[in-house]
Amino acid sequence: MFLLLACSLYVLVADARTPLPRPSATVVPRHALTALTIALCLPFAAVMLSELIHGHVAGNTLDSPSRFLIAIVLMFALRRLSENLPAWVSFGLPIGAFAAAVMASYTVIEFAARAESSFLNPIHFGDIALLLGVLSALSINWLKRDHVMGVIIKLAGALAGGYASWASLSRGGWIALPVMVILCIWIGGKALNRNARWAAIVVLCAAIVLPIGLSQTVRTRMFTDISLDLSNMAKGQPDSSVGIRLELYKAALILIGQNPAMGLGAHGFHDAMAPMAEKGIITPTAAELGRGEVHNQILAYTVDYGIGGLIAMLAVYLVPAWFFILCIRHGDKRARRTGLLGLLTAVAFFIFGLTVETFNLKVTTAFYATMLAIFAAIACPARSKSAETAATSPERK
Repeated sequence: MFLLLACSLYVLVADARTPLPRPSATVVPRHALTALTIALCLPFAAVMLSELIHGHVAGNTLDSPSRFLIAIVLMFALRRLSENLPAWVSFGLPIGAFAAAVMASYTVIEFAARAESSFLNPIHFGDIALLLGVLSALSINWLKRDHVMGVIIKLAGALAGGYASWASLSRGGWIALPVMVILCIWIGGKALNRNARWAAIVVLCAAIVLPIGLSQTVRTRMFTDISLDLSNMAKGQPDSSVGIRLELYKAALILIGQNPAMGLGAHGFHDAMAPMAEKGIITPTAAELGRGEVHNQILAYTVDYGIGGLIAMLAVYLVPAWFFILCIRHGDKRARRTGLLGLLTAVAFFIFGLTVETFNLKVTTAFYATMLAIFAAIACPARSKSAETAATSPERK
């Protein structure tokens, strides 16, 4: 991502002498872009403020939120270039899904284990693969009308992403699929034509129904395992996938109630696990896993960084979603489709973050922030006043 930062700074500096660009009035109002920029600044600001007040600034806690700051620079640089992006850029989505499928196949065949990579655990790996698959399908005819081979490649990318997600056994990400169907029904009509909209709905519904109907593994993960976990919890045995998460959520809510304003500071939840286990508030197994993460992104930032962390997390999900809804409702054809891709990305990561921390890893933070920057730049390109006048003059005739 630092290479992207260097390239973005070069574009901004090299283009500094051109007339000051502004968002097209037909896409989103200026304040929406300002709000998105502020939202991307908030995670870093929340972490820094809390840690300064606590008198302990941990450098490794600033690493991930700094990716949002880099994304801001990337977004403004890409806005100057996005109108001239070649159509092949859209094939980055299926290529990413293919790469995930190859890695998943290697992991499953070579190690007979859940699909993952050397830098992503199965949960994050499966979540990102699933999102890439969905975006690959919805990117058909995105930047221009695709040739038949392009359509085939993107549909194959959707299948590849679905396979990688299935191989990861990451059921938390599967919850996002029904929500994506609802979004396509609710707002997809403005971003997709009728045929494309129904095709997207059918494909997403098939992605939900077929794995459940055809895969015993999926049925076991989604129904049998969860039922067993809940049954064990009822018997007083909470040390299971679901039970441990609930134990950690309970601990987080207790700690938030004790330190609501500024949180516990850097690594506060991690350090609180041993004392809470000794007091019998949570089980030793939950405490051991809690030293790694809370398994909920919003709770993680709130418990460590207080109300500022809560606001920051809500902002990085809700403000981009609002921004892309504006693009869908008020933009041109290209902005509407891009807005749908961006909206699904924001909503998917919100859902992913309900059962796992997504911004405790630099890779997942960089992926989310970069995707937001790219989609925002393409949906809301920068235009000089003269260029916009030239672009709109034929319409006035």
